[in-house]
Amino acid sequence: MLGSKATKYEAITIPARIAKRLSLKDGAIIEAKVEKGKLFIIGRKDKTAKIMQYAGIWENEDVEKVFSEIRNAWSRWKKSVSA
Repeated sequence: MLGSKATKYEAITIPARIAKRLSLKDGAIIEAKVEKGKLFIIGRKDKTAKIMQYAGIWENEDVEKVFSEIRNAWSRWKKSVSA
């Protein structure tokens, strides 16, 4: 079992090897629950879970590809604005 320390800001540090297994990066949002006084980390929050309910509106489209294209376009736009 691995231990963690809570900070005065109610933040909990997740040990590096657990963070790596969950593919957590700085600022990642995780899901957790408390049962019988124990904290359980369920995993990282899936940012696309809620939007996937609308996936059917893009019939015959690869949703991941669509979002990848949106991210790329956003990145290009950000670079052009900051130049």
